[in-house]
Amino acid sequence: MKDDFGRRLELASDRQNAMVQSIGIILAFASILLGETVRLIHTGQWGACEAVSVTAMLSCCMTGIATIWEWKSWKLYTGFYSDDVVRAFRGWRFVDLHYMLVGGVLISHDAMTRNNYILRRRISWMVLFLISGTLSTVTGMVV
Repeated sequence: MKDDFGRRLELASDRQNAMVQSIGIILAFASILLGETVRLIHTGQWGACEAVSVTAMLSCCMTGIATIWEWKSWKLYTGFYSDDVVRAFRGWRFVDLHYMLVGGVLISHDAMTRNNYILRRRISWMVLFLISGTLSTVTGMVV
C-alpha cells in the first residue's frame, strides 16, 4: 500500500515538473512574440490590435514569471518530522513508523495535487493570453 501511494506521489511530482516545463516553453514563445509585437508597433502605427497584443503578451509573460517565482518556493511536504521517525524506529514502534510514512506520503500527494491544480489554472490563463495576443498581432498585421 505504501509503495502504491509512493508511485502516485511520484506521478504527481512528474506531472508538476512537466507543467513547469510547459510554462517555460509558453513563456519563451510569449516573450519572443512580445518582442516582435513591440518591434511592429515601433515601425508602424499604434492601433487597438497592437494595444491588445502588447497587453496580452505582457500578461502572459508576467503570469509565467510569477508562477515560476512562486513555484520555486514550494516545498514538498513530507508529512512527518524526522525526529519522530527516528524515535519510532529506535523504540521499535514499527507500526507507528509505518503509519507516519504512509501518512506523510498521503499528505505530500494532497499538497502536490493542490499545486498541480494551481499550475494547470495558470497554464490555462497563459495559453488564453498567448492566443489572444497572437490573434490580435496577426489581425493588426493583416489590417
